[in-house]
Amino acid sequence: MSPNSGLEKLKPYAFLPIRKTDTAKTRLSTALSQKKRIVLCQKMLRHVYQSCLEAGVKPVVVTADPAILRKYGGLQDDNQGLNEALTKALETLQPERFFIILPDLPFLRHENLLQIMKLNSEYVVCPDRRLTGTNIVYVNGFKKFQAMFGKHSFRKHLLQNNKAKIFCELGTALDIDYPSDLSLFRRLSTRPTGKKQQSYYKNQGHE
Repeated sequence: MSPNSGLEKLKPYAFLPIRKTDTAKTRLSTALSQKKRIVLCQKMLRHVYQSCLEAGVKPVVVTADPAILRKYGGLQDDNQGLNEALTKALETLQPERFFIILPDLPFLRHENLLQIMKLNSEYVVCPDRRLTGTNIVYVNGFKKFQAMFGKHSFRKHLLQNNKAKIFCELGTALDIDYPSDLSLFRRLSTRPTGKKQQSYYKNQGHE
């Protein structure tokens, strides 16, 4: 056994569930063509995946998209729904410590994940910017967690544990679901502090 194998086991997993990219982000159809939506999904997944690696977290993609599985590996989603696919993934790997991260967070930084872990909480919930949905959960020994993504998921996830902590920062809160999110992303990306994200955005051909 290599010296690094024990360290690998200590790393928390990060489950990254993503739909087939050709059917994803349909609510952006008034702002982006299907081709550009596919590119956007691929770019955001790659960004979140890399952020996990930089934070020392083991990303595990959960998807029904064969092209994504070929590129990243991961776990097969049998098109049974987001929460069901995540439940199956958790049952398969049985991790003690893990993230679930919806990979549509273009401003996510690896520092965000480190900050969440440093809270030393058994359960952390990260809402979207509207404080209705959930973008990230972090579970650290909380045995009764249930994936409840969907409508009003932030409240549903919080109610699972009365000791839950909330973490909310730009990188964890701004997901890209609606044209208004895309507009906000564009405005923030053109700020001087957002040069990296600005380049990331322009490379997708949206400008």
